Amino acid sequence: MLAWLQENHATVSLVVNAVSAVVWLVYLQIFLLSFLGERRSVIVIHIGGSRGQSARVFISNLGSTPIYLVGILMRLNSGEDSHLAAVTDRDELNAQDLERASDRTTQGPLSPGGFRDIGDFATLRERARLTAGRKTLPAHPEEIVIYVVAQSGNRGRLVGCRQLFCRNQQSEEDDYVPKELSVKQIPNLRRARYRELLDTLR
Repeated sequence: MLAWLQENHATVSLVVNAVSAVVWLVYLQIFLLSFLGERRSVIVIHIGGSRGQSARVFISNLGSTPIYLVGILMRLNSGEDSHLAAVTDRDELNAQDLERASDRTTQGPLSPGGFRDIGDFATLRERARLTAGRKTLPAHPEEIVIYVVAQSGNRGRLVGCRQLFCRNQQSEEDDYVPKELSVKQIPNLRRARYRELLDTLR
């Protein structure tokens, strides 16, 4: 055995070095994936606290870095009609009744693990009506889509998420339930397909 190793020393060394290189590359890939995963923004939209139009809507930051909530939008879909409006500012509140001016908006920083109550469905729909400058909006839309636009603490990228709520046809309380359990993350809002969202916030 020793004689064979001595005769094939160069070949054995080459194989050992190649295996070591592959192992280190695997470790490097695992490290990079773990690092990038920790830096990725994860924003969640969920409801609770009540049912029907009184259900509260919460925005949570489950990422490892802080984010700044830039804007929130709501789309109401009813048949062929679709209305998109910003619901970032609490226009339904009287500024004179508030202790702080910042209470009249949902904008602001959100730390990792933090959440923000942006209002119930009825309030958000009224806010959308005021923002859109319309007298009425669909009273019982079939779908409600909520978008969150945020600036990530990682390189200041514009990120976001989207959650679709469908009207529960079997409920008498006008319930809206998430179509999917997971919230769709939008890692890059600069893409052309999301231009309508950014234009609505301007």
